[in-house]
Formats: sequence, C-alpha cells, structure tokens
Amino acid sequence: SSALQRTDEEHRPALRQHQYPRYIHQGIAHRQYLQAVKITLLSQLVRCIRPAFVHRPLSILNTTTVRHITISTNNSTISTLPPSRAISHLNNQEQSARNIMTTSSSMARGHNGRIEQAFAEAKDRGEAAFVTFVTAGFPVKEDTPAILLAMQAGGASVIELGIPYTDPQADGTTIQQTNQVAIKAGTSDITQCLSMLESARSQGLTVPVVLMGYYNPFFQYGIESMCEKAKECGADGFIVVDLPPEEGADLAKACNKYGLSNIPLIAPTTTDERIGHLAKTASTFIYCVSTTGVTGARSELPSDLDDFIKRVRSKTDLPLAVGF
Repeated sequence: SSALQRTDEEHRPALRQHQYPRYIHQGIAHRQYLQAVKITLLSQLVRCIRPAFVHRPLSILNTTTVRHITISTNNSTISTLPPSRAISHLNNQEQSARNIMTTSSSMARGHNGRIEQAFAEAKDRGEAAFVTFVTAGFPVKEDTPAILLAMQAGGASVIELGIPYTDPQADGTTIQQTNQVAIKAGTSDITQCLSMLESARSQGLTVPVVLMGYYNPFFQYGIESMCEKAKECGADGFIVVDLPPEEGADLAKACNKYGLSNIPLIAPTTTDERIGHLAKTASTFIYCVSTTGVTGARSELPSDLDDFIKRVRSKTDLPLAVGF
C-alpha cells in the first residue's frame, strides 16, 4: 500500500541510520488480518481461563487453523490440540482459579523469577513496590550501569530500562528528549542496551529489569534472538507499549520459552471485557496506565483513578503497577 511505501522527509535520515521501519506495524496488521479473524472467532467459542494464582498459566497464544488451537499448557510448553481437547484442558483448570490467595507464598510465580520475588517482598513489608524508569544511554551510554545501580540503592523494586527510539509516540517531552539525547550520543540499537544491563549485573545489580519500548526496534532485532539475548544479559521481561496481544503471539511464545515476563498495559479507556482478556495474558504483573495522553509529570492524580484500579482488580489478583 502507499502507506507502507511512504517515508517522511524529516525522518528519512534517522530511519536509515537506526533501521527502525516506521510503518512496519501497518504491514504486520495487514499480514495478520486473517489470523486475527480466526482468534476473534475462536474466542467466541472457547472460554480461556488464566488463573491468577496457578502455576500452570493457560492462554490462547495463536491459531494455526480453524481446526486446531495452540495454547500454553505451562510456562515453557506450547501444545497444539483439537478444539475439543483444548476446551477440556482449559475447563479442567478452571476450578483452581476460584481460590483467592492473600499471602506472598501463594502469589503467582510466572517464572519463579526476580519480578515475582520483588512484588512478594513488598507485599510482605506491607508496602507498594517502587517501579522506576530510565532511558538507556541517557545522558551517555557509559553512565547507564551506574544509574541502574543507583536506582537499586535508592530503593527501586523493579527497573524499566527504556530502549531509545526515534518515534516514541506515547511519551511526552521529557522522555522524548532523553531518547533524542541517547541516540545522538551513540545508543542506537538493542545490543548496546543489553550490554549496559549485562555490565550492571556484573557489578551487583540484583533487582529485576524490564525492557520497555516500542515494537519496531524489537521486531527489527528479531523476536527469538532478542529474547534469547535478553535472558543471557539479565533482563526479566518486556513492556512493549504499542503491541496488542493479537499481534504479539511470537513475543508471547518466545517469552515463555526463555522464562521472561510479557507485561500488558491497560488504559483507563479499556473496556471491562478487554481488561479481562489482557489480564489472562499476564504472568507477573500488569501495567495500569493512570491517565489518557502521554507520559509526563502532573500536578495531581486523575479523579477516576481509584475506579479504574478497582475495575482492573476485579479481573485479576496479580500485582498492579500504576504509572505514566
């Protein structure tokens, strides 16, 4: 289509330099249209239960044909079953989801990893977990390992490491500027960001680190290779701002394979039905976007934030991180 061929003159040098295909999402959406239709049709027939406190998370990840359903039957096994067997398997697990757990020893352990432990420890202390953010390579790439360690020393429970990107659509002026500064200073690909994390781990960083960013750089790197390398360098998961689960089957499967967390975002405008669907795809925690609009400092919290959090809480017992 003309949209796929279009390149804005003002962004052409940056796109060429960083190899971030600006319109790749439109292409993905087009190529996966039939697949998405199959998922939509099957969702009307199959009630998929993702228990919040069950060690064997169940979620429809993908469909190969109308006659088969591919599901995750545990944290690392992907099984393709006829619909009747898939439905039976899901229904057999439903009862275990009815017990609401209240102690950290019974919290969901998606991959028995650092993220789960961080939230469990905060729960045991009766405190909220503190999730921080920094853009990799800002102000210069040499500083990032030390900044990660300083965040840990300052009490961070979880750290979001932002991947610099030329078009951070969901970010306000502050984070936009950090992206521009980082790219200009030489942080231009994921490999460099992972090297910063690996260096911090070698210097004593122990808190979980989630790679946060936009899908184009991850897609350009290669989903399977990215998850393998991220695990090797000490990452704990991903928050991909602009990747809906309908198009994220490859990432979900790769995260399961390498024991990484794929963390969904839920916005105030998300319907209750959609919240329930997104909650089923989560294994460690859910990112609740506190307000409509872009990231940035605000003088007060939204007046409807409490109602929003209650809506999300009604669909899951996983930890909820509120930000933006």
